[in-house]
Amino acid sequence: MMNLAIQLLLSFGGADEVPKHLLRLQRKPNTERVYRVEQSAQFGSRSGITLSMRLREIVHEVEDQRARVERRLEQIELAEPGPGDDLVKSIAGVSWRGWVDDRGRWERLALSPTEDKPKLLKPLLEELQSLPAGGSLLLPEAPVGIGSTWQLPAAMLLKPTRRDAQPTTGQIECKLLSLQSQIATIQLKLAAELGTEQDQRTGSASGEGQLVVDLSSGFLQRFQFESTMKLNVRVGGRMETHLLRSRFQLIGETR
Repeated sequence: MMNLAIQLLLSFGGADEVPKHLLRLQRKPNTERVYRVEQSAQFGSRSGITLSMRLREIVHEVEDQRARVERRLEQIELAEPGPGDDLVKSIAGVSWRGWVDDRGRWERLALSPTEDKPKLLKPLLEELQSLPAGGSLLLPEAPVGIGSTWQLPAAMLLKPTRRDAQPTTGQIECKLLSLQSQIATIQLKLAAELGTEQDQRTGSASGEGQLVVDLSSGFLQRFQFESTMKLNVRVGGRMETHLLRSRFQLIGETR
C-alpha cells in the first residue's frame, strides 16, 4: 500500500510544472509583411512630433536557421505637416538588408545607397546605418514557460548612434505572457542608466511595452512601447534636467 501511494505521488508530482517552449522564428522564403508604424516624441514642454511610416519586410531566402531579410521604408511623413515635411518624405525609399537568425539577431546589416538623398539628411542617414529598421527581437536561448522572464541589454532599445552619445547600461526584462497557436505575446520593461559622471549628459530611462509575434512566419503582429528619458545636461556650469517622452507603435497588415 505504501509503495502504491508513493507511485501515485510521483505520477502527479509534476502536474503543477509549467511546460517549457523553445521560442524560435520559422521564417519562410519569398514571404513579406507590410507594417504601419507611428512614432512620437515630446521633449519637455515643447510641442511633440509624430512620424507616420509604412515599412515592408521581405524574406528573400532562408538558409539553416538564418534568413536574408530586407526592411524597406516605403513611406514616411509628419502626422501634422510642417515646413520640414518634404525633407522628411524624401527619406522614403531607403532599405536595410541583412541576415537574421531564428532568435532575431541581425548580422551584416547594411543600408541601401543614399547618394540620391538631400545633403541635409546625411547626419540622419549615418545614424540609420546601424539601426535594424524598427528594432530587433531577441528570443531567449533556452526554453521558457508562461510567466518566465529573460533579460536583454538596454542598448537594444536605446542603441547610441552618435559618436558622442553617452553609453547605455541596464536591461530590458522580457516576460512570456502567452503562447497560443505559435502566437507569442511578450511583455517588455526597460530600466537603464545613461552616461557616467565624466559625461556632459547623464540620465535614466524607463519604459514598458508589449510585442506579439507569429513564430510560424517570423513576422511581428504588433509592437507597442512607451518610454520616459530623464536627461541631465550641464550648461554654463549648471545642470539642467529635461524629460523626453516617446511612443512607438507597430501594427502588421496582412497583404
